[in-house]
Amino acid sequence: MKRFLALILALIMVTSMLTACSSSNNKNEPIEERVVDTPTPEPTPEPTPEPGHLTKNILDTLRSGTYHMHYSFIDDDEGEITIELYAKDGSFASIANVAGDIVRVINSDEKMYMIFDEHEIVYVYDEDPDNMPGLGDLDDLTYVGEKSGDFMGKTLPYDMFTNDDGQTLHFYVDNGKLAGVRVIEEDGEESEMQVLVFDKNIPNDIFDIPVDYEIYDDDSDNIFDVEYDTDEHLFGDDSIPSITSVVGQREIIDWGVGGDMNGEYVRYIYVSNTIEDDLLAYIAYMQNEGWIVTLSEPTDVDGVVQIGTNSVEEGYILLVTMEYDDTAYQVTAGKFIGTITLYD
Repeated sequence: MKRFLALILALIMVTSMLTACSSSNNKNEPIEERVVDTPTPEPTPEPTPEPGHLTKNILDTLRSGTYHMHYSFIDDDEGEITIELYAKDGSFASIANVAGDIVRVINSDEKMYMIFDEHEIVYVYDEDPDNMPGLGDLDDLTYVGEKSGDFMGKTLPYDMFTNDDGQTLHFYVDNGKLAGVRVIEEDGEESEMQVLVFDKNIPNDIFDIPVDYEIYDDDSDNIFDVEYDTDEHLFGDDSIPSITSVVGQREIIDWGVGGDMNGEYVRYIYVSNTIEDDLLAYIAYMQNEGWIVTLSEPTDVDGVVQIGTNSVEEGYILLVTMEYDDTAYQVTAGKFIGTITLYD
């Protein structure tokens, strides 16, 4: 602009000089007045933001399949849960902190590996494509508009989208970074997660499955096969006497293991001709060991009884649930987050 104005001023000065020279040669001729118009430059219009510009780079990163997200949310039962989620080449690894209890889950090769490092145990399940980590299918998002609203005590801009499942998603941005996501269901129910870190830093060993842990799946030789039983079930520093340690060996027709963020368990189904005697003897033995009845719902043909005690680990309990009918009974023994309540 300064150069433009300088050129205009120079032209005016040159014109003045030429006019002065003409007037000195012929004083009787009238002086022709010359007016030089100075053009006013047009203001440069502000560029119009592209639709969805707030989250374009964020969604591009999520769709790339390689990212790390550290986020937290509030669960009605467990309180605040924080998760580190890593994604790369179709695999996911998540580290969840639930009330101080750490659980690792790896989704890879159409399998889900639930890893309990404290107990050096890996549970293997078939992967459920409808229950995968992350924010779901991001290719079916329809952009609605840009707005601003309250999120975690701050007024932040967000891009609004809808998807084919009838959900509305708000992606909140704070200083160009993803701050969180609010999901609104068709029925109006809302959930939200606060994003603490969002980047592409993926540790090299984050998807490794520990090879020296006990691995339990349907094909493992070291899981519970039908000939295998034990006198006690071990859960860290806790042990639960098995029913067969009290009543003797019984035929096992099924078994299972499982676990989630709330705890882990083993399960046996026994066939016996003395079901009532077996259960009464086991309950009496456990009560003598300090266990209490927490549930009792008998009927004429079947029923359920549960006994429990406190774990040696604070905040955890040990439970044994016995479900029975006139031909067999199922015993599930496990360690869970919770408190013991006496059955009334």
